[in-house]
Parts: sequence; C-alpha cells; structure tokens
Amino acid sequence: ALYVKSNKNSQKDLPKENFILCSKNLTVSELYEISKNPLLKGIALEMPGGVSHITVVLRALGIPSVLSVNNLITELDYGDHLIVDGVNGEIVLRPSISIQKDYIEHKKIYDDYIAKFLKDADQPVQSKDGFQMAIGANIEMENEIELAKKYGADNIGLFRTEFLVLENNKMPTEDEHYNIYYQLLHRAFPMTVTIRTFDFGGDKSGNVITTSSPMGLRGVRFSKFAPELFIPQIRGLLRASYLGNLKILLPFISRIDEIDDFKKLLEMEAKELGLEENLKKIKIGVMIEVPAALFIAEMLAKKVDFFSVGTNDLIQYLMAVERKDKSMSDYFTGYHPAVVRSLYNISRVAKEHNIDISICGELGGDPFFSLIFLAMGFNALSMSAMSIPIIKKIIKNGYLREGQDMLRKILMIDNDKEMKVFLEDEMKKKYPNVFKKIWINNFSKKGGKK
Repeated sequence: ALYVKSNKNSQKDLPKENFILCSKNLTVSELYEISKNPLLKGIALEMPGGVSHITVVLRALGIPSVLSVNNLITELDYGDHLIVDGVNGEIVLRPSISIQKDYIEHKKIYDDYIAKFLKDADQPVQSKDGFQMAIGANIEMENEIELAKKYGADNIGLFRTEFLVLENNKMPTEDEHYNIYYQLLHRAFPMTVTIRTFDFGGDKSGNVITTSSPMGLRGVRFSKFAPELFIPQIRGLLRASYLGNLKILLPFISRIDEIDDFKKLLEMEAKELGLEENLKKIKIGVMIEVPAALFIAEMLAKKVDFFSVGTNDLIQYLMAVERKDKSMSDYFTGYHPAVVRSLYNISRVAKEHNIDISICGELGGDPFFSLIFLAMGFNALSMSAMSIPIIKKIIKNGYLREGQDMLRKILMIDNDKEMKVFLEDEMKKKYPNVFKKIWINNFSKKGGKK
C-alpha cells in the first residue's frame, strides 16, 4: 500500500493505484473529500486521540484506520508498504511476505465472522422474553441509506446535517436542503429518519463557520445567533416532510424556551409555505447531552415527542474532559457510575412521561451495554451501520431479566474499571459465540502501534 505524506495534497496528487493515506491529522471535510476516492484502502494518523468526530465518521464510512500513531510521518517514505489493522488498532510498517499472508488470512477470518451476523440482520429485534428494541444507523450522507439497509437498520436514528456544509465547504440554500432531505426520506421510506438540525462547533465547523466559543456556542444556541443559516434548513425540512417519516432532533438543548422558540419558528415558516399539514406529521425531539438537560428532563419531556441521548458529548461535559484529548482518555468513559446513573435516570423520566428514548452516541454501539440499555427501558439504539448486526444478535438472544439483574449490580459499583470488567465478563459468559477475541479487541484497544 502506498501513502501520502502531507495532508495538504489535493485529489490530483493522490496515487493512481491502491493506497493508504498517512498524515498528522485530517479535518472532517478533508476526510469526506478523500473518502470518495475508490483507491483509498486505509488511513493512519498521528492525531487525534479519544473520541473525535474524525473517529466517528471513519467508523461510519467503514474505512480501516488507526489513529494516534506516534512519529508516524517521520518513519515513513512515500511508497512504503503498510498494513492498517483497524480491529486491533495497530499498523505494521514494511511487513514481510509471511506477515502479509498472515494478515490476509486474519482478514478472511474476520470477514467470515462478521458475515454470519448479516444473515438475519434485516429482521426486527425482540428479546427471547418478548421485549422489542429498534436498532438504527447514524449516517452523514444520503447515499449511506443503502449501507444502513444492508446491515439491518430499522431506522435512521441520526442524520448529521452539519456535514452537508463540511462536504461542500458552503452553506446549502433552501432548495439544496430540500433536495437532500427529499432524497433521504424517500430512499429510507418507510423507515423513520431522525434529522438533527445544525450542530456546529469544534472540528465540525470547517471554513464556513467561525466561533469564539467552541464549547458553548453550538446547536440551537448557534441557530439563535445565526437565523439566516438556520431558516433555510427549517424550510427545506418542512417541504420534504410530507411522507410522514421525518423526526427533527434539536441538539444542545439546555433550556425550555429553546424548544418553545423552535416550535414558534417552525409554525411560522410552515404557515408562510402553506405547509401546515406537513407540520402535523413531524415529530420533534431533543438531544440529552448537556448536563443541565438531565436536571430539567421532566420539563423537557412535556414539550417533545422523544429524547435522544448523545453520549459522546454527555460524557465529555459530565466528566469535564475533551473527547479528543488522548492524555485524558481514562476519564472519557461510559462506564463511569455518573454516566450510567444519568442514563438510568433519564430513561425513567422518559418512561414516566410516555415518550420514546434512544441513544445515538458511540455508547449505543458498545455490545457490552446492549442488555443494560434494554433493561433501562431504551426504545432504540443508533450506531454506525456495521455495528448493527452484532447488537441485534445480542438482543435477540438475550432476556430482559438478564439485563435487569446486571443493571442492579452495576448501579452498586463505584468505579468505572470494576464496572467494565464486570460487564465484559458477564457478556462473554452469556454470548461466547459473539464475544470472541477478534471482536472484543475492537472495543478494548485504543490508540495505535507500530
């Protein structure tokens, strides 16, 4: 495999044969650009660490990748051969012929292992004692619908609209918004599609959006400060919603009046467009990702149709740790008692108010939590498409009472390391054919090696 040393290169500079891109870092917009190249076979980066948006997008796109590889660029020459082992988080520089043959065999074993979960992935999910859970896909582009269907998605649990800006490096017009959402909703039908309104900030800003407050000026807050960017999106959503399968998700909610203001704006634009009937078909939900939302959850539940928990940012703000900060990665964990108790409490609020609740963050795709989420009462999980078949298999072969038993025990555990060991041991005992070493490595190893 070849490599490209500089992340400043354009598409025309890329090799004309299969290659692996190696760089210090990539922006999300650069990743989208290069991911269109059919010759790209893998990516290795010196940065970032933790759970950055690059990590999330790489997983969604299914590109083999290893991040946080120290001194990667200084040790490579253009044209070097390289193996990217995305399962184990390792790269092998200048592998011998025998090592190459070993990895080819390892890849075949892994592909065969994953393939067996695809056989009935398109079937609805129900535990052995009759409790249902919808498993959806997180996507960034409308052409990912087919991939989501292939891996058995019951719905599109999250469509991240800010990537429409990052991909094209400009703000979409109202008509462009409409065309994208029209294609998305029609290609997905009859599945529901949860479309999140713009959530700019951090490494999701590109060259179009600038902010002096990347931590706090995000989601609906940014929409309030820049309505000229937000209104075309709202109008595009209203125009495309007539099939009845649209759910609008509001990110970064921390106040009740943010929901009221959005509803007023939606009603005003629907009236101006003459689309009041479309408005009746739309469900509105909020992301639970700001700690303040946890404490006003009962109030929020009276205003919306559903909750969707964004665990990536919820963990970041609960634990006061940058999600992409590798040096603090021990603090960025869904196994911390505060995170687990927050999820448990918010699920109880949703149940008491009879509204749906899902998880759309990376934790939703963690197989060690699947039965815990079932026991907590989550109606749905949403994740990268390739994680869906295994999560479905776990739920189908599990019992609610097993999850409830584990939940009672972990609510008494006072540290994340003990909780992680407990859940991994319990799930490996219950599902020995699922939790084989080849899959466990994908969740337990971090960073990269050479």
